[in-house]
Amino acid sequence: MSPRRARSAAELSAGVARRIGWLRAVAASPRLVAGPPISFGARTRVVFGSGGSLDRGPRVTIADDFTAYLRAPVHLGADVYVNRWGYLSAFAGVSIGDRVRIGERVSIHDENHVYEPTGRPASSPQYTCSPISIGDDVWIGANVVVTAGSSIGAGTVIGANSVVRGALPAHVLAAGAPARVIRHLAGERPSRGAAGAASSTPGPRPATWLPDHLVAERRPDSRVAERRPDSRVAERRPDSRVAERRQSDRRQSDRRSGDRRTADRRSADRRSAER
Repeated sequence: MSPRRARSAAELSAGVARRIGWLRAVAASPRLVAGPPISFGARTRVVFGSGGSLDRGPRVTIADDFTAYLRAPVHLGADVYVNRWGYLSAFAGVSIGDRVRIGERVSIHDENHVYEPTGRPASSPQYTCSPISIGDDVWIGANVVVTAGSSIGAGTVIGANSVVRGALPAHVLAAGAPARVIRHLAGERPSRGAAGAASSTPGPRPATWLPDHLVAERRPDSRVAERRPDSRVAERRPDSRVAERRQSDRRQSDRRSGDRRTADRRSADRRSAER
């Protein structure tokens, strides 16, 4: 079989597998019928609860072993891709924009357990819920957890193993637990509002821009830099007064040594004359 025919056969097989995955998901969750088809991987599970719905755009791809529990409306934009072992839980609502890329083992939860004593048994947990919003063109790295009430601005990249909690502006690289802004990906440094929050619409920035604390570390104080040459010269070339003092001390030492030798010679002459 020629390489071209082999490639066509592989593409046909992959398309059939995606279609079978879609039919299986629809058979398990009839509410998926309304809307464009989703390219599901193997072992995908979508469970709808009371009030749950899934609104999506075209060309949504969800890889193997994805699990979702939908008890509130969920929106997936166009060209969304979810990698393997993803998890989505919606109690209050989740909105994901267009062209979003979600890495492996990413968990999105719009609910949190109430961990303070409530008097209820552990078998009947209590939750606090808050919706999640993810903007267009967001890239979420592997093993990220997005918690309730979080919002991610358009074009933002979330580093692997991060925990997103709260709001992140647009067009930034964020990482950590909780995730914090590392740097801005495009545009100038965001303007500071009255509350000190970063603007989500940065413009062009200089190519050599660095945060203030990094600039302070990499660029020493100019007064210190100006003093450094003088200190080196002082180490190599001592002060003339110090040199004169050293010469004077050396002459006095030589004079004392000469006087001592002269006195010893005179004492020896007297002893020899007495004999």
